[in-house]
Amino acid sequence: MIRANLLKADSASALATNYAVANIGDTEISDRGNMFPKLAVDDALLSSASRMVELIGLDKNSNHRTYFAGVTSSLATGVVIPTSSSTSKPVIGVIGDVRDASTAKRCSAAPYEAVIRATNIISYFNTQPHHYYTDNTRIWHTRTNVVADVVMWSETDQRALMITNPTGACPFPDDLIPALVEGALSFLFRGEFNFQQAESHRARWNEMLADAGLKTPILERVATQ
Repeated sequence: MIRANLLKADSASALATNYAVANIGDTEISDRGNMFPKLAVDDALLSSASRMVELIGLDKNSNHRTYFAGVTSSLATGVVIPTSSSTSKPVIGVIGDVRDASTAKRCSAAPYEAVIRATNIISYFNTQPHHYYTDNTRIWHTRTNVVADVVMWSETDQRALMITNPTGACPFPDDLIPALVEGALSFLFRGEFNFQQAESHRARWNEMLADAGLKTPILERVATQ
């Protein structure tokens, strides 16, 4: 959005200079072509990005989780699922795969009663199955400790990156970039004067999210494979 005829320049060399500047701000943007200040554009992009990451995080089977992948610290059975990853980044949505913290062997989901029953008989039969159950708040399992894959996203960190390196790599994959921009446009246009335009962008954004498989899932409390 900021690149399309918005940079302030009276020559090709000046345009190249402003395009490559380390910190693109209002002084590099032409007031003849820009409808919004740089901060408003950043806010809109982050609002769109945060909503999209939330939808990705709520779907444990989303193929897009890999772009925001993190892992929890080691978890004993019965503990509250942490709100921060092992690298202290905010966890978004629900956990994904659960693995033994020592062997990395994947655990399979099972009903709560089955997990508790297996835990109680481990000492009698000298066996330790790889099962877990979660209600999306706590996790119970049959191992000594487990780790869980998570989606992590820090809007604060991303804003800092946009300021220090505005031409850097976008964390979203190419197939989600159009939806990211469409969502940002829906947040930029506000007020009665731009209401119809905002609604048009919001409707198109929702369509693009649905096409990409990013829809708010119904969170089931019964563990599934």
